[in-house]
Amino acid sequence: MQETKETGSYSNGTSVQACEYVLMNDTVYIYLRDEANSLLIWNSQSIINSELKGDVYLFTHDDLSVLGGNGPMAVKIWETLHSKLPVKPIQNRISSKTLSLIFGITLVFLVLLSLLYVLVLPWAGEKAAQLVPIETEIEMGKSLSEIYTGETQTNDSVNFYLTQFTNELQLNSIYPIEVKVILSDEINAFALPGGRIYVYSGILQKLHSSEELVALIAHEVTHVKQRHSLKSICRALASGILLSTVLGDASGASSGILAKADEFKQLDYSRELETEADLVGLMLMKENQINPKGMLDLLNVLKAENTAAPQLMKYLSTHPQTEERIANVRRHCDSGQTPTENKKLDQLFSKIQSNFGTKDNF
Repeated sequence: MQETKETGSYSNGTSVQACEYVLMNDTVYIYLRDEANSLLIWNSQSIINSELKGDVYLFTHDDLSVLGGNGPMAVKIWETLHSKLPVKPIQNRISSKTLSLIFGITLVFLVLLSLLYVLVLPWAGEKAAQLVPIETEIEMGKSLSEIYTGETQTNDSVNFYLTQFTNELQLNSIYPIEVKVILSDEINAFALPGGRIYVYSGILQKLHSSEELVALIAHEVTHVKQRHSLKSICRALASGILLSTVLGDASGASSGILAKADEFKQLDYSRELETEADLVGLMLMKENQINPKGMLDLLNVLKAENTAAPQLMKYLSTHPQTEERIANVRRHCDSGQTPTENKKLDQLFSKIQSNFGTKDNF
């Protein structure tokens, strides 16, 4: 039985023209409506791709010419290709030279993206932090604090004595420094932008002296005064925006980071920022006539606790290069002056440690 020809379109990549086509014995015959009444013969196995766009069936030959149609004959060719003859994927036709080029371009793109993520965006984020007004930074810290502290527990008595302890120190800060305790076995402390500092009961109960507590507060206060927390958040925002853009969700980058206040207790400070916090913290201790050896003792306590209970040790995991920091602090501990004993700080430190046990909500 003779098959009936069907009207369709044929494209050779440069022009499109009307044609008639028919499928007979797994072979497609295409009759072009040109001056020569050309006949093209396609073996079905030379058709490397078939797709349906709307109601039009498109068939691609291995010379990349395309036949299009939407009648019963087009359906028959489609069914023949998909039920009897395996369609060769068009990507298999890509030459090794083309694949090498694609791989090279992809590699260059990934390298540039990595450099942007690791070097450019953190730098840009830190520079952007310098443009944030102090008042805005304080409000940011307040908002983050309200989000975070709603899920934690504290001790009002310890907070009272921590406040008194902090007020005994000359911190020379334009920020309203506020130190509070979080009841948790975690050994951690962190500073939010604008002056709010949180110290975990897990770390407070491991300290042996008021000098160690001064060192801890001085270190975190330096993060605030030098805007380290804000810089780290801006770095995280910049990197998050890049990742969200690449993944197709740029609109959620900023809101996603600000909504997860819990992540700010583990801000990733750079080596330079940590060194600055240690050394400026040491200077604060010397200005307050506090033995700077307290900073060294603090780091050694944290190092020992990290070995004993690493699963609870968050402070050193977010304050890297511990051995290097200890050596650096040791070099700067000799101040050439004899610190005076501060009985008031010793008394307050004793009251802080003796008042754990009652868990009052914020």
